[in-house]
Amino acid sequence: MNNQEITEIDAAGKPLGRIATEIAVILRGKHAPSFEPRTPEGPKVRIKNIDRARVSSKPITSYTGYPGGLRKRARKMLFARDPRAVLLKTVRGILPNNKWRDRLLRRLLVS
Repeated sequence: MNNQEITEIDAAGKPLGRIATEIAVILRGKHAPSFEPRTPEGPKVRIKNIDRARVSSKPITSYTGYPGGLRKRARKMLFARDPRAVLLKTVRGILPNNKWRDRLLRRLLVS
């Protein structure tokens, strides 16, 4: 597969999780017949209209490590502030936790 190839995805009206799953599959190259898990062979992915994607109202929770340190933030509020960061965090959670993850995320272009 040619690494200069760019796949475009229009995010308008689609749920954020569905978009992130589609991105992760393309970035890893699993959509291609020549898929090999040992090498990152997928094309670059460009996302358009990310600010028009649908976002659930579930809160994002994080734990500080201290007693009583459970933090909840509204996903819609974070998405309204910076949709690119929320998308990157979602895709990062779907990709495998190995040495290729950061290299794969560099191929994600959000416009």
